[in-house]
Amino acid sequence: MNWPEKNIPQVVGVANRPGGQESDLEPLTLSEILGIYLRWWKLSLYTFFGILIPAVVVIFLILPLYEAKGELWVHRDSPQSNFSIQNGPAGSTTFRNVDREEEISTRAEMLKARTIAEQVVSELDLSMDKLNYIHDARRYVQMVMYGVIDGAKWCYEGLKSILHLGRPLTEAEKMEFAHIRLVDEVIDRIDVAPKMDSNILQVAFRSSDPVVARDVVNLLMDRFINFQGQMREDRAFSFFSETTRELHGELEAAEKELLNLQMKSTGFGVDKQNDSLVNSYETAKEKLRLLSVEEAKIKAQIKSVEEQLKGVPESVLTQEQGVGKVKQGIVWELNPVHQQLSLHLLNLRTAQQALAEEQRGTRELLGEYSQELDTVGAVRLAMREQERRIRVLEDAYDLNVRNLEEARISKAMAQASFSSVRVVSYAPLPLKTVRPRKLFYLLIALVASVLVALALPFLAYLNDSTISSEADVRKYLNIDFVSSFPRYDQKTLGNS
Repeated sequence: MNWPEKNIPQVVGVANRPGGQESDLEPLTLSEILGIYLRWWKLSLYTFFGILIPAVVVIFLILPLYEAKGELWVHRDSPQSNFSIQNGPAGSTTFRNVDREEEISTRAEMLKARTIAEQVVSELDLSMDKLNYIHDARRYVQMVMYGVIDGAKWCYEGLKSILHLGRPLTEAEKMEFAHIRLVDEVIDRIDVAPKMDSNILQVAFRSSDPVVARDVVNLLMDRFINFQGQMREDRAFSFFSETTRELHGELEAAEKELLNLQMKSTGFGVDKQNDSLVNSYETAKEKLRLLSVEEAKIKAQIKSVEEQLKGVPESVLTQEQGVGKVKQGIVWELNPVHQQLSLHLLNLRTAQQALAEEQRGTRELLGEYSQELDTVGAVRLAMREQERRIRVLEDAYDLNVRNLEEARISKAMAQASFSSVRVVSYAPLPLKTVRPRKLFYLLIALVASVLVALALPFLAYLNDSTISSEADVRKYLNIDFVSSFPRYDQKTLGNS
């Protein structure tokens, strides 16, 4: 006797189910549902663990992300303007400023200003490695991911270079672009949200390193407060500071110029030097006048002597023999009067020449005195002009110094107790990650595994085209039978 093989239905014959139409599907009873799960229990079990185990592995390998949070209090600049009226419960009236949300949102956006972000990056010496540093073994997963991404970027850049679609970046450009990307990454990780019905801003920053997240948030709030104070008072402070520096430089240059002028005017004072030169000039001028008078006298004397010489013979006759010149028995001799007049004339002409030389020297001395007086006068005028300029610069410098001190005090007050933004609480060290939330993700993975494990046997049942039960025989073959007996395989028959 030939017994049917294992898993061959007792009622011989296989029929295809009719098309799986919805009208042919009948509600399943609890026993039929249990039968489906008993038949497909292995599929359900493999599906459950096949989804759950990889999900658990992925959950524990997800890169961690910590979020540090701090709080800022924002003072209203103009709480008396733009009010609206809202009717509250029990007929109460609430007054609320219309531009409140706009004002707080503006402060929230200012927290993401690039200037502040660059200060934070510079002071903390941030880098992409510091932002994404992981303290546990998951950093190796991160290394693999970033290695794949960097490799893809390298291949892309190389392909562009080979196809001449772009030029390779220089080292300076790479550093500049890396800095820009770093600052953009810091700005993207900043999250600012106002708390409902309050003037409190919650500032958050996310990083793989909890210490970096905390430090960035705290420094960001401090720099934002300084930035707020500087926005109000920096303009005046910068103006007076720059003006004071310029005036100080001009004052120093003017004082140096005055010192140079004083050094050019010998060791005496300019006024004393001018008086001394004037006295010397007048003395020389008087001397020249006296010399001119003396010269006129000498000229008159010379003229008189020359007139006298014309009337006096050069020699005279004498009766004495042996004396003088003998000529034809007559004796001549030099006229002593003529000789005296000639000698006197010679002396007068010598004195005239001496007076002329002295006059020439006196005139040269007068010219030198005149030049020195002109020089001293110019220096004196320049010194007085420089002194007036120095006095003006000193007055302007003193005024700007006072204004600078007032601006510095105003700036300090704006940055201290009178600041419109204050820190409510600094960010503590975050101890829990915001990603991954392991319990939440595990619960999702468990629910998904259970749902898929429960749904897959029904899917297999709906796609099963074999006849495997009495109900299937009655339904699809329309055959009635009295009884049925269980299937046996060769092992069962051998044991029996």
